[in-house]
Parts: sequence; C-alpha cells; structure tokens
Amino acid sequence: MHGAKCDRCKSDCVMVDLLGASNGVTKQRTGDVSSLNKELGRKMKMKTEKPAMYKLEALARCPQLAVIHVDRVTINSYTGYPEKDARHVAFQELLELASLQNITPEKPRCYCLRAVIVHQGGANFGHYVTYRENGGNWYFCSDEHVQKCTLNEVLQGEAYLLFYERS
Repeated sequence: MHGAKCDRCKSDCVMVDLLGASNGVTKQRTGDVSSLNKELGRKMKMKTEKPAMYKLEALARCPQLAVIHVDRVTINSYTGYPEKDARHVAFQELLELASLQNITPEKPRCYCLRAVIVHQGGANFGHYVTYRENGGNWYFCSDEHVQKCTLNEVLQGEAYLLFYERS
C-alpha cells in the first residue's frame, strides 16, 4: 500500500485499525504505512471505504461456443462432506454476452442454447443425461434411450453444463 491515496480527497491519509479488526475502531492517520507500523510496533491492517484496486473480468471477444458450468457441489459445514446443491438455476434459450466484452461489438452477440447436461443423483454417485436441440426440436438422451421433449422441460432441468452457440 506504499503511496496509497485517499479515494475522496487524494491525500496520503489512510485508515488504520489500531485495536484489531474485531472491534471496528479506526483512527485516521497521515503518513505512509511503514512509519505507522514502526510507531505502533506491529503490522497494521488497512481499512478503506472503497477498495484500492478493482478486478474487472471481461471477454476480449465472444467465442463461437459458450460453455457454462454450474457448480453444484458444496461442502456441508457440519459434516465436512460434499453435497449436491439441487436448487434450480434459471437459464434461458437465448443469451447475450456483449455486455461482458471489454470492447462492445457493433452488433449484439446472441447465443442459442444447444444442449444441457444434467446430473441425476447425489454428490458421490449418479448419472448424466443430456437435452439436445437438433433441427428446432429438443431431445432427452440417456444412454440408449432418446425421446422428444419440450423446451420447457429443458429449462426446468438441474443444469450442470450449458452449451450455447453464437447465432
């Protein structure tokens, strides 16, 4: 944090946690962090209302295929064992990714849902099935079993992987 400046007034003023993070007491001090550390005899934690740095994630360009993974495994805080999170995650037939690009394209990048992989079972066992679009129709595929289904059935599934194709 050497050379850090206040976001509001641009001074060298920093907020220093004098008594530890647990009580939330801060005192405003001026000077650099190393001189405050020497004065107080220990390393200080910095507290600011706004972060000093921001992380921005963006797409450089939209890919032809977009694969979205829905992380459904959680760790039970009581047992420490993995569990499957079976809550429904809403997804749509059409997806627009231009808002995630760092340079907005001249025309919007729309993606159409082409396939959904669903895991049936728990965190340690189960079976994967696929919903696949072909020629405007949706199909449910499980091993050798294939049957026609509706888009509504697809959108109600517990998605694990979503496959979108740029249109």
